Amino acid sequence: MRAQRETVGHARHVVSGLGDAVGIIVPVGGRQVPGVAQVMIHQPPDDLDGLPLVLATPVFGIFMNMEPLGTLAVMATLAAGTPAITFIGAMGAAVTVTLARGGLLIAILILPLVIPLLVFGVAAALLLHVMAMYLPPLQRVLAVAPLTGAQWVMLPLAALTLLAVMELQKVSWNRRVRRSGH
Repeated sequence: MRAQRETVGHARHVVSGLGDAVGIIVPVGGRQVPGVAQVMIHQPPDDLDGLPLVLATPVFGIFMNMEPLGTLAVMATLAAGTPAITFIGAMGAAVTVTLARGGLLIAILILPLVIPLLVFGVAAALLLHVMAMYLPPLQRVLAVAPLTGAQWVMLPLAALTLLAVMELQKVSWNRRVRRSGH
């Protein structure tokens, strides 16, 4: 109970200092640490959500047969985007921690801040993709080649085949469920 009261007291201090994010002071291990620094250093083990994904990116890149440059780009994007989203989440949590029903409020506060970040991240990835497709120097570096007319015809056919197989699987599953009486 004492720890809960201390947390609420510290949260009120954090909330009162949200006007100047650099001025937020959060007690950590008996020391007063700026809240921005605490969010940025990600106190283990609670806030290391993105680190395993960043570290596993080279393995996933090998599985997907990605070029090393592409794998590095994904790692850099994750390394930059994850702390940004974590910081936004920490600020929203600091604002709503003292409220009894802060769940809805935190969604209303954070979504307008996170969605533009995600949109710009996707736009940057799309821009890099377009540049890799249409700029000859990047085509050579990334070993990209344009699709032929026959390949463009095969792509929708392959997608439709996969869709048909999945729909047949659903029909088969539904029949089995009906027969078993569940």
